[in-house]
Amino acid sequence: MEDQIWFTSSCGKIEFTFRDLEQVYSMHHSGDCEESVKAELPYFLETLQAIPRETIVSVLEETGGWNESELAEQSSTDLYIKLLWIASGDVRDREEMEELCQWQNDFLAERRREDS
Repeated sequence: MEDQIWFTSSCGKIEFTFRDLEQVYSMHHSGDCEESVKAELPYFLETLQAIPRETIVSVLEETGGWNESELAEQSSTDLYIKLLWIASGDVRDREEMEELCQWQNDFLAERRREDS
């Protein structure tokens, strides 16, 4: 699928794809995102189940949001929800930054044309 959005954790230990940008935005928004992420979980479940639990815990711990003992107490589903929320936020931030950079480049190009 052409619209798929690739995610790689900052350490490179976890990789998967989102269906499209709409899915990313549906999972990371203002307010409580837990139910939104749960609704999308079936799309990712097979991929997430293939990732060792200790890898998911390690990646989540690196975010600084949770420590190892907090994560050890979580169910696999809760770990998946946390990982997907972090991942969708990372992708959303990346997409918004690319959009901002494109706007800035267009703006500067227009200014150069005006100054010539």
